[in-house]
Amino acid sequence: VALEPLDETAFEAADIVVDALLGMGLQRPLSAALQTVLQSLQASSASICAIDVPTGIDGNGRCWAEAPLQAALTITFFRKKLAHVLAPSRFLCGEIKVVDIGLCEEDVTPPSYLYENQPALWQSAIPWPQPLQHKYQRGAALVYGGSEMTGAARLSALACARAGAGATTIACASDVWAIYAQSMQSVMVKRWHSLSQAAALSHSSTYQAVLIGPGLAPEPSTQELVMRSLSQTQASSWVVDAGALTAFASQPESLFEGIHTSAAQVILTPHEGEFARLFPDLALHSNQKNKVERARQAAARSGAIVLLKGSDTVVASPDGRAAVQTQSSPYLASAGSGDVLAGMMTGLLAQGMSPWLAANMAVWMHSQAGLILGAGLIAEDLVQSIPTIWQQIGRMN
Repeated sequence: VALEPLDETAFEAADIVVDALLGMGLQRPLSAALQTVLQSLQASSASICAIDVPTGIDGNGRCWAEAPLQAALTITFFRKKLAHVLAPSRFLCGEIKVVDIGLCEEDVTPPSYLYENQPALWQSAIPWPQPLQHKYQRGAALVYGGSEMTGAARLSALACARAGAGATTIACASDVWAIYAQSMQSVMVKRWHSLSQAAALSHSSTYQAVLIGPGLAPEPSTQELVMRSLSQTQASSWVVDAGALTAFASQPESLFEGIHTSAAQVILTPHEGEFARLFPDLALHSNQKNKVERARQAAARSGAIVLLKGSDTVVASPDGRAAVQTQSSPYLASAGSGDVLAGMMTGLLAQGMSPWLAANMAVWMHSQAGLILGAGLIAEDLVQSIPTIWQQIGRMN
């Protein structure tokens, strides 16, 4: 076999180039000479087929090049690697093909406990309603509503009901009760006159799941409400979102202590900005760890399921399990979208799903809604599409 120099002329006559230069073990920046070669290849008309990962990124998705290759096809072996599921590296891989080379999960030591979020992960635990159930047996949920951005909690409550909760209630301050009551038909509305009354609502055995945060101001009173409610709640599961996360930006340890000492299991739902305020040492721009590692460490520290949102949403459990959502829609980056996701989760929790499974199922349903609706979607559309997603899941069964 004749050896040819690897320079900008090497690709002139090629229709397909197989990229097997460095592989997924890359741990150093590319040289200037190799970067020039990659730029020439990318500028050529050849289709690029990468082996394991395109040159310039490693198997965990970390970038080591100014401009890593953009492949049309990536072939990997046994199973996907982090680079194939996390953004932005997964977009550099193009189409991904996994080739069986005879290995099985038992050959991997220790197990990774990392999953791609697909229906097989949670399908067997879906809380399908039974013929003799009444509404409270299908699950009751409580959503704390804010006084300024009232639309957030209303979206969450409707999504909670659409996700299957038999009875959904919004709890709000008395001065905004009329706003909620006039706009909610299928959701009950309860008013409170003090933080003590507000906290006492979650101490009732009526509710199986509680959502706090959408529309709440990130201020000391919100922090106090979270702590007083969590400490004596009888609800088995909580979702802490939005303003209830940011309220603890100056002292996140107090939130984590409240979670560790509460009888409830808790899901935290930060986007990267909220995550950085709660876990500054694990923030995206101050830490070299990948998104899965950062979410896992946050879950272990906080004692909660951590749902780190984005185009590659990661759900991580304190026990080390993690799942990545690989199919999503850029149109989900829209005001109120996260409120809908939080409500869907709460609805599934109210019906008895575990926080780990409910979080993953809600993320998948939310992503599917975004893919189906596409351009022009707003948060209200996501709520309306939930029955369609349920029908899709039903056909899978």
